[in-house]
Amino acid sequence: RQAVHYLSSVYAFEAAAPYRLVAQSGYFCLPFAASTSRATWGVVRATAWRTLQLGNETFPDCPRIHFVSGVTLEESSSGSSSPNVIVAYGVNDCYSRFVKIPQEEILRFLFMDGQSK
Repeated sequence: RQAVHYLSSVYAFEAAAPYRLVAQSGYFCLPFAASTSRATWGVVRATAWRTLQLGNETFPDCPRIHFVSGVTLEESSSGSSSPNVIVAYGVNDCYSRFVKIPQEEILRFLFMDGQSK
């Protein structure tokens, strides 16, 4: 039986019907928790061997399984130019994580080459 490997991508679509796709990022992974995180240390250590493999290449910082389970926009704080996107995700079906990403970084990732789909 072959191992399952997950990758993620970000996409954008029109705000009104027919909701056509306007951009899609390349594939990426969401990382393991830091091994220094006391709250998940045992679980992180127990699942760290389950890394992403594509063909003959191994990606040691990428879990084999990660999946986004929630996304929300955090309002900009005063003085901040861009709001943050908070992404909740699961790692190797064993523990959950949150990551905060500036919205401008996601937009840059979507429209890296200045072109849309």
